[in-house]
Amino acid sequence: MKRKYAKRSDWKRILEREYKQLYVEDVDYTGTISMLILTKVREPLFVSVGDKDKYCVADNGYKWLQYFPNNSHYSLTVMFNAQNEAVQWYYDVSHKMEVTDEGEPYFVDLYLDVVVLPNREVYLLDEDELQEALDSQEISIDEYHLAKQEATRLIQSIEDSNNVLMDRCYKDLATLEAL
Repeated sequence: MKRKYAKRSDWKRILEREYKQLYVEDVDYTGTISMLILTKVREPLFVSVGDKDKYCVADNGYKWLQYFPNNSHYSLTVMFNAQNEAVQWYYDVSHKMEVTDEGEPYFVDLYLDVVVLPNREVYLLDEDELQEALDSQEISIDEYHLAKQEATRLIQSIEDSNNVLMDRCYKDLATLEAL
């Protein structure tokens, strides 16, 4: 399983970056929120999800707001364009969250991803990778079931319009920009 760090220091596409981080204890959220500002990128990153045309998720001036909730099995990255409009909510289902000795949060990826587009269309990604990880014994059957259950729970919260982080991301973006 891969470890994915908040600062994305290993990502060669980013030539210049700013990074901010805040620990939050609110009624509806407890954990770390970080903001990675893509000041300058080598080239824009375009992705497609489902049958949608390619759209940009990383370019000069984009901001990635990342949530690392305590005691959870997911991390959320909200990708904002240069006009501070969310272009994608990307949930990584994870085995666990941890923090480096330097205080940088990271998660241990459990392959499944849930993507939400601005029109609230929801996509479950990488089920094949999860199955391959189980088949090759990279993960246990319990970890496999954990990933499936967490993805199902996330999708249900989005479909029920009961996903706290989607509702608070613009407020948190403003808070981190002010730091």
